Amino acid sequence: MKQFMAGLKYSKKEDGKVVRILRWNDEKIFLSMEGSSGILEMKKEVFLEKYIMLLPHAFVNIMITDTDVEDTNMEVQPDFYICINRSSDVNNKVNSPCLIYRQNVYSSLNNEKLGGNNLFMGEYEYTQDPANAPLNHLMVFKKIDFTYQIAVYMDDTSNDILKFINPKAKKVINSALTIMKESLQKKADIVKMKLYGCHTNIIELMTDINFDTGFRAIFGIFQVNWSVELDNNVTNDGTITFTNKQKKFIEDMIKGTVKDIKVIKYDPDEVITFKRNHIVISDKTKQIYFIEYDVLKMY
Repeated sequence: MKQFMAGLKYSKKEDGKVVRILRWNDEKIFLSMEGSSGILEMKKEVFLEKYIMLLPHAFVNIMITDTDVEDTNMEVQPDFYICINRSSDVNNKVNSPCLIYRQNVYSSLNNEKLGGNNLFMGEYEYTQDPANAPLNHLMVFKKIDFTYQIAVYMDDTSNDILKFINPKAKKVINSALTIMKESLQKKADIVKMKLYGCHTNIIELMTDINFDTGFRAIFGIFQVNWSVELDNNVTNDGTITFTNKQKKFIEDMIKGTVKDIKVIKYDPDEVITFKRNHIVISDKTKQIYFIEYDVLKMY
């Protein structure tokens, strides 16, 4: 794979400190440092000598395309996509992304929910099994006018991903979204409909579609709306036990009763082997935890 890509993590051979690529030019590379707001700058050859790549879990592709006008009644250009391909799928030659957001498409489901004189544009779909449940039906375009790729890891959030879109690319993306919304708004006004689902910037878009839930889901991670309590429930072996309320949530999720729950905080530097049933959650703070448990009875 490419040595240089926005978001790629590298570990320093000497002490294991992790950096991520922000941008680069012919001579230098610019890096963000974990736990610091500063930017590290060094020559490319020095960087490649001192650091080793940490393989990404997936790749985000942001694309501006020419819409296939036969696919939409609105006949508006350009179109906008966010697609994610997991590294494991790429290695297995699976062509379909596991997550797609497309702006310039009529959303049957959302328009059915809204009803009345409303128009909702945009579809957001994801799957854990793109080989058998592909999402290629959403990818309808004549040509790609702009593309931007980011290497991502399963503990990333939308805020992390947005940091690796450089200002020039962000300007191009936001301009395309604004033009699209304005054009769609004019069409909606003509037929006296209220427009929903369109955005003028990518930050607003990713927040509105609840991007993180889909991003977590493609890795089999459940997003929950509460925080794991760390204060008074850490055992001597470093695991965390759940409160009764949190235990009930897990039981409702798996449709069964459980016992001996242990929760382990995700650490990208550790390899964990499970001997019991387990699921993975992302709590309210976006922290990932492995939950190990025994099943007493399934509902």
